[in-house]
Amino acid sequence: MEQAAPVAAGEAAPARSPARTELLWLLAVLSVTIAYVPFLKDLVDRWRVDPYAGHGMFVPLYSGFLLWADRHRLAAVPRRRAPGGALVVLGALGVLAAGRSLSSIMLEGISLVVAVAGLVLWAQGP
Repeated sequence: MEQAAPVAAGEAAPARSPARTELLWLLAVLSVTIAYVPFLKDLVDRWRVDPYAGHGMFVPLYSGFLLWADRHRLAAVPRRRAPGGALVVLGALGVLAAGRSLSSIMLEGISLVVAVAGLVLWAQGP
């Protein structure tokens, strides 16, 4: 097995391959999605049962429509990945854990918004 040459002082470390970076990001998205499944189930149950929260099901649909309607402009934006987005995602997962342990759907919901923002920051940059 071949080892990578050590990096001399003042030299930049070799960059990860784009395919490896994409795979890492996709694994993060999958992991975050799995972490939020219990919350999303609770949220859907609340939307079905609580007459004051029934409109909540339209929020992801409307958000998806807005993204789709703006897809050409969004595709033209240059990607400048920001690895700091991973730290934002980790913070959001901490808030999710706190929300779960406190049975606070509000904290869990806030953490979902922060996690999505962190994933977008990580993938697309600021």
